[in-house]
Amino acid sequence: MNPNAAPAIVYARVSTDDQDTLRQDRMLTEYCEREGLHILTRLEDPDTSGSIPFCDREGGGQLMTIVTEAHRERLALGPVHEDAPPLLHIVTTEHDRVGRDLIDTVGTIRAFWMAHALPHFTAEGGPFARTPVNELILGTRASTAQFERDIIRQRIRSKMKGKRQAGELCGTIPFGWDALTTAERTAKGVVVRKLVDNPIEQRWLREMARLRAEGRSYHFIAKVLNEVGVRPKRAGQVINGRIASEHWQPGNVANVLSSAYSRQFLTANRAVA
Repeated sequence: MNPNAAPAIVYARVSTDDQDTLRQDRMLTEYCEREGLHILTRLEDPDTSGSIPFCDREGGGQLMTIVTEAHRERLALGPVHEDAPPLLHIVTTEHDRVGRDLIDTVGTIRAFWMAHALPHFTAEGGPFARTPVNELILGTRASTAQFERDIIRQRIRSKMKGKRQAGELCGTIPFGWDALTTAERTAKGVVVRKLVDNPIEQRWLREMARLRAEGRSYHFIAKVLNEVGVRPKRAGQVINGRIASEHWQPGNVANVLSSAYSRQFLTANRAVA
């Protein structure tokens, strides 16, 4: 390994338990080898929506801390000229791995630039230095990513609304409920499963919402749940040949609190209280 190779951090993110970061990590490793970058560390955010602010994610928060500390240490030695080589290289596959929220994504990448860290998007041309053209590209891509996210959400909400109103299970069993198979079948012959309350999980759902209302991060809430031994809904299940983690990730917490089932339950619960 070349001791003079530029230092790099690789970052991967996937949105659901049904995906994994192995493919992204392999692509990022090959890119760094090809570009002569030395990988200092690998960070990832599995099962994490792109709508979650970058710094609220476990891997994203760690990455930003490393970038900030490196910049602070370099400034202690004197001013950094704008033409100086990057202190760090941040390598990921695409802009939308950073996020699918316009403001957060643009702010995060600009924070990299301000800290003299150079982002690389391996599937979008590689190095992404701060230039007027790249500022325009950044805004366009971030806007497109947010638009795609919003369209997907709209379609899913429209389809699932009727099922939820009928008390039917939509997709995986949500945290806070269990599912019972009924004798009913849809027009296509699919067995209908009805949701029933899980009081213990709903108690923790209320606690998660309380902590979030106090301003606690998803990372903090996940840590609390793990410390007291609360298991994620799909813990230990085999999903696409992999066993789902026994531990909460910030993305799990965000997904639970943002689900339509949880929002409806928490709204009704507050109304009763």
